[in-house]
Amino acid sequence: MLSKEIVITDSHHHLWTPDTHSWVKDVKDSGHPAGPFKSIQNYLLPEFLADIEPFNITKSVHLQCFMDGDPINETKSLQTIADSNPKGFPHGIVSHCDLTSPDVSQVLINHMKYPNFRGTRQLLNFHPDKKIFCEAKHDNYLTDVTWQQGYSLLAEHKLTFDMHILPRQYLQAYDVIKANPTINVVINHCGVMYERDEATMKLWRDGLAMLASLPNCFMKLSGLAMVHINPDDLVPIKSIVQELIGLFGTDRCMYGSNFPVDKVNATYQQLIKAMEFSIADYTLEEKKNIFANNANTFYRL
Repeated sequence: MLSKEIVITDSHHHLWTPDTHSWVKDVKDSGHPAGPFKSIQNYLLPEFLADIEPFNITKSVHLQCFMDGDPINETKSLQTIADSNPKGFPHGIVSHCDLTSPDVSQVLINHMKYPNFRGTRQLLNFHPDKKIFCEAKHDNYLTDVTWQQGYSLLAEHKLTFDMHILPRQYLQAYDVIKANPTINVVINHCGVMYERDEATMKLWRDGLAMLASLPNCFMKLSGLAMVHINPDDLVPIKSIVQELIGLFGTDRCMYGSNFPVDKVNATYQQLIKAMEFSIADYTLEEKKNIFANNANTFYRL
C-alpha cells in the first residue's frame, strides 16, 4: 500500500460531455485505439472526483480534448470549474493552440488570462497507413517553419508543451526540443505505444533514449491501458515503467491517469496499483517525485 506520506497529482485527465465535445459521440462505438467510448460519454468533475476519492489525490492537470468552438472556451470553462469547487480541481490547465495560426501569440495571451493555464498541446500523432492512430491532419508540423516559430513563442510566455507523438515521429521531435532548450516538454503516455512489434519497439527505445538526453524533456507514466496493456499484468507494466525511469530518471517522470480514456480498459484502482507495484523498489522521496513533485514543478502547481 502507498505510504500515507505520499500525495498524488494526476498530471493528465479530461472532462467532457457529448454536448460540449461533439467528437465524443463519434467514438461511442468505435474510432479510438483505446476502444469504444460508450461507457465514458459523460465525464465531468463529479465522475472524476468519485474515481479518485479512495486515493490521496490533491491536485490534477486537465489536458485539452477539443471542446467545441474557440479553444479559449475550454480554458474558460475549466477555470470556472476550478474556481467553483472547494478542492480547486483542475489545478493546471493545458489547452489547445494551433501553433501554425497567424494569431498564435494572441491566442496564447488569451489563454493566459486564466490563472490555472499552464501550457498547450497540439496533437501531432500521425501514421500514413493507419487512420485510427491519427489525430493530426498531416505529419509535417514538427518540420514546418511556421509551426516551429509558433512553438518558440512558448518560451517567451514561459509555457509548457505536452507532446503526443508516435515512435516514428521521435527523431523530428528531438530536433524541435533540442532547438528550444528553455521550453519544458513532456512526452505523453509512455510514448504512445499503439503498436508493439519489434520494429516499432526499436524506434520506441532508440528514440526515447535520444529524447531523454535532453534535460528539458520529461515523461508521463500514463496511457498504458489505452494501448491495451492489461492493467492487471503487473510485470510487463513494471518493465515498461522502469525502462522509462531508467532513461528519464525519477526527477523527470510523472504519474497520470489519462482518465476517462484509460477507464475504457481499467479502473483507477488498477492504475494506482500498477504504478505502486512498478516503483515499489524506489525510495520514498523518489516515489513522491513520480506521484506528485515532478508534475507540481513542471506545471507550477
